[in-house]
Amino acid sequence: MNAPVSVITIVKNRTEKLCNLIYQLEACSPTPDELLIVWMTPPSDLSLITSDKFNICLLYTSDAADE
Repeated sequence: MNAPVSVITIVKNRTEKLCNLIYQLEACSPTPDELLIVWMTPPSDLSLITSDKFNICLLYTSDAADE
């Protein structure tokens, strides 16, 4: 039995890199249980990104909400 695995990443304007990260994590075996994304920018359409293979949790910095 494997322990749960979480991946945490911080995103600010490098959304193409985020998409690549999600694609690579989905190809892993085993996949992580969750991906935590800390957004350093205000929410956008990409903030709604999901995965069929693991849960994606979205967090926003307080500074990002003010921009």
